[in-house]
This record gives sequence, C-alpha cells and structure tokens, in this order.
Amino acid sequence: MKRICSVFLIAALMTVLLTGCGYRISFEKIDKNKEETTTVAADIDLPSGYELVDPTAVPPETTTEEETTVNELDAMGIVVEGGYRAVAMDTAAVLDFYTQAMNNVKLRCPGFTKREYQEISDVTAGSGNVNLANRILNLVGTELLTASGDKDSTVTVKPHEDVKVRENFPVFGEDFGCRVNDLSIIKSASCYTDGEQYKIIITFNDQLNPEPKACDFGYIMTPIERQNVANGIEEYVVVIDSDQFRFDFNYTDCELICYVDVETGRINSLVQKMIIDLDIDLDIDVIFFKTNIVKANGRIVNHLEYSDFDWTA
Repeated sequence: MKRICSVFLIAALMTVLLTGCGYRISFEKIDKNKEETTTVAADIDLPSGYELVDPTAVPPETTTEEETTVNELDAMGIVVEGGYRAVAMDTAAVLDFYTQAMNNVKLRCPGFTKREYQEISDVTAGSGNVNLANRILNLVGTELLTASGDKDSTVTVKPHEDVKVRENFPVFGEDFGCRVNDLSIIKSASCYTDGEQYKIIITFNDQLNPEPKACDFGYIMTPIERQNVANGIEEYVVVIDSDQFRFDFNYTDCELICYVDVETGRINSLVQKMIIDLDIDLDIDVIFFKTNIVKANGRIVNHLEYSDFDWTA
C-alpha cells in the first residue's frame, strides 16, 4: 500500500513540475565506465521547421552522409564548446540558413569590423631563388587582402555604408552574401545552439584552382584570381611569354564558422579560414636565355574575421 501511495505521489509531483512556466528535461546516458548527464533546454527558439536533438542519442549506423555528429566533428579537429546542442538540419538546410543570414547583411548594411591576416610556411624554391619564392608567397598574401576589399588588414565599416558593405563583405562586390548550388563542394555542415546563438560550421572538400565568382566555392569563400598573382610576378622578372606560367592553388581543409543571434536571425560574427597550398613553376623566356628560376612551393593560411556588428536601425 505504501509503495502504491509513493507512485501516486511521484506522479502528482511530476505533473506539477511539467505544468509550470519553465522546466528542463535531463537525459542520462550510462556506459561501462562512467555516468554522464546531458541537460537540454526546453524553451529554445529554433528556425522554422527544425528541432533540437541530442546528437549522442543517434546510433552510428543510422547517421546519414549529410548529418555530422559531435563525435565526427571532434574527429575532424573541430571543437564545439560546452552548452551547444545540435539542431536537426541536413547540409541543404544549414546552407540555406547560412545564406539567409549572409544575404541579410547585404540587405540591411550593418556596421562591422573586418580583420584579415595570413600565416606563411613551408616555403621552398626548387632550383630557383628562395628570396624570390618568399616574395611570391608574400605577393599572394597581399593579393588576398586586396581581393577582400582593402589592402589594410583591419577595416571598420559604419552602419548603412552600402558601398563599403558591398565591397568588404563576402561575396565581395555583390549584393548577396552566398550563392551555392553544388553541395558536393561541402564536406560537412552543422548547426548548434546554446539558446542565445546558433553556431554554423561548414567545412569544404579540397578545391583545386577555384576562382572568385567563377565557381560555387567562389560564391561562399574568398579565393583569389591567379592571374593577378601572375601579373604581380612580372614586376620582379622580365617575362616575354606569360603563357608559360603554371600555377596550382589547392585550397585544403577550408572552413567557416558563423554565429547568428537566435532572437533576430542576424549575424554576430563570422570567421573564414582558407589553407592554400601553392605550387608555382614558371618557365621564363627572357631576351637572351630561358630559365625556370621562378619555382616556388608553400602554404598560406588565410584568416578572414568579422565582428562587432552594429545593426543600428
């Protein structure tokens, strides 16, 4: 009899708790070695048509190619801070959500701070001149800054400066922020939330010699025009036949991370990271002889960051 009364008492207590103005539900996952509890907030606003999920509850065998669990992200070296939970969105849905947020920047023209910098490493010159190889890679770094709207590494744009927003925010020089039709360029796309922000993480498959606004990768990330680099090299050496230039710019392990405000759907910050492996081999015809003096390899890691968004009406 006491056991029955206890059951009714617990049931009544649960009813009171679940009918209050706010509550939290706890899910427990128990394995052989430890007991772990994940708490999921029940009052998070999500994009229309999407729901909050516990990624650890998805059996590995049921995970589709378009879904990336937290464990898979960890395996790729992407850290998701504690407190963020996965939102049930496939690649197409994440891309659509990101595109809307980016296009809204072009439409509303908020103020922001743009910061860009490069890390150059693994420079080799083959049979050529190491100093010249370094100059070439620094030339590529300079061209990256120029392509993003300004030669300065840090630029502040005030609210409603339409032209500056258009020129300094991706896609540079366009009235939209993203336009991708080919999902095969995307390696993974995931969305997380902590109740205040969405965190969008998109990674890309390797791209060989992409050009800005000439391919899908160039409509979501910020590659540079290789011909501009070739033109710059001509300032260092006398070149008769520029058709002998061979440039391979291989973009590897590129990713973007975007934070979007839950309440307004407006971007709080954006970071693009592009890793560019360069292989440059020039057979240069000069007036009296032919040489392959310009032969350079190296890696540039380009960081493009947007912060301090000012959405003042």
